[in-house]
Amino acid sequence: MLLAALGILIEVVAPLLLALALTRGQPRRLKGLAWGAGLFLAASAVKQLLLAAGVERLWGHGSQGWPLIRQAAGVGMFVSVVEETVRFSIGRVPLREDRSSLFSAAAPFGTGWGGLECLLIAVHYGVALFSSQGPVPLPLLSLLAAAERLSGLTLQVALSGLAAQSARRPSLPLFGLAVWIHAVADGVVRALSVPIRRSLEAGDFAETLKGECLLQAVFGLIAFGSLAAVGLLSRVKRRREAPVG
Repeated sequence: MLLAALGILIEVVAPLLLALALTRGQPRRLKGLAWGAGLFLAASAVKQLLLAAGVERLWGHGSQGWPLIRQAAGVGMFVSVVEETVRFSIGRVPLREDRSSLFSAAAPFGTGWGGLECLLIAVHYGVALFSSQGPVPLPLLSLLAAAERLSGLTLQVALSGLAAQSARRPSLPLFGLAVWIHAVADGVVRALSVPIRRSLEAGDFAETLKGECLLQAVFGLIAFGSLAAVGLLSRVKRRREAPVG
């Protein structure tokens, strides 16, 4: 129970501390946080409406092999297109206001988006934890889930960095890159989560932990690698746009 509660606490505290650090002495960044959180809710509403209309049936259902890959890839691309369309269209408004640096705009916006998602998931897990009866099976999973949320928060900042670049100079390739990165990350998590859940239900905790560690390693690599790549891309673009002489 203690480890499970600690994992939930990390999911609550981490985005709040990051938001506090970003806005300390910079009250105008509160606007970016609010925009990010609001557009996350808007994108989630659009996704739920489309899913309720039966969009997910386009990719069928699968628990292993090619059907699972097809479903994970299809739903991942769907989620990515919806969220990045909202981010790159409406998100242009706040992201182009702060021109001091790329991440001065992207970090608050991405933290608002990914931070609210993190908090809502923590609340969901917390309610499930404290309303459950008996010991929590494999409480270490809660710590690993917290690591996943931190990677997710990092990914949202990276994707917001691409959107911030596009806000300053509209770029279809940047939108396509964001969609591709987001779709790969979401698809990987969905595909790897199915055998993990199956192992947990079967009581095979060793296999569950192995699968969960693999998921966190792959997702973390995508998230932090994307953040590093966006930062590098930003520096390269600044050098090309800098006046010569």
